[in-house]
Amino acid sequence: MRTYAANLRRTFDATDRGRGLISREGHGYRLRLEEDRIDIFRFLRECRRARERVAAGDFGQAEETLVVRTLLPM
Repeated sequence: MRTYAANLRRTFDATDRGRGLISREGHGYRLRLEEDRIDIFRFLRECRRARERVAAGDFGQAEETLVVRTLLPM
């Protein structure tokens, strides 16, 4: 496991965006990412927006939010 983590850390650290993403904590490792870089968090955010638009009666915008922002790659 340590070898894999070290290889990943070395790979990530070679790029500006990846520097510091993997850190050692206690007996394990932590992958540090902002929520916007994790697809499930983006998906959940857009689902909330779509629900808000449905509640406001704006079904067209709700559909666009779900189709354009969640089903199509970002």
